[in-house]
Amino acid sequence: MKNDYVDITKRLGPPLWWDEYGVPRYDAFAPDLCAVYSTECALVRIACQRCDERFTVAISRSVYSTTMGIPFPTSLAEEIRRGTIHYGDPPPHAGCLAGATMNCIDLEVLEYWKQEGPLGEWTSDPALEGALPLPAWAKRADRGWI
Repeated sequence: MKNDYVDITKRLGPPLWWDEYGVPRYDAFAPDLCAVYSTECALVRIACQRCDERFTVAISRSVYSTTMGIPFPTSLAEEIRRGTIHYGDPPPHAGCLAGATMNCIDLEVLEYWKQEGPLGEWTSDPALEGALPLPAWAKRADRGWI
């Protein structure tokens, strides 16, 4: 479950996107606004599996990315290709306390960026953008997810 930044959002309104930690962001998305040391990132549309509220979120990886101290076995690009990219819990949102404790449904990669070259320039790869496959447990006719 991510922190609730209602103290910020009630003053500034809905953010344009949320970072990987669930922090609301108000400038247009740019790879340089992702986590420090990121070497690849994606802007992804997700949905709360409880109420279907949609969010635009960032997911990033770096050469230093780990889970519990263990390096990620695959790149973010590979997770997109496999359809296994996942944001986790959606940001807290009004009227849906249970949803913020559940994993989200990852719907679509809106942008993918990788840092390359001698100066670490960010380049996009539109081939990795588009709809993601829904996991079997998420296919729900009442939400139009099938």
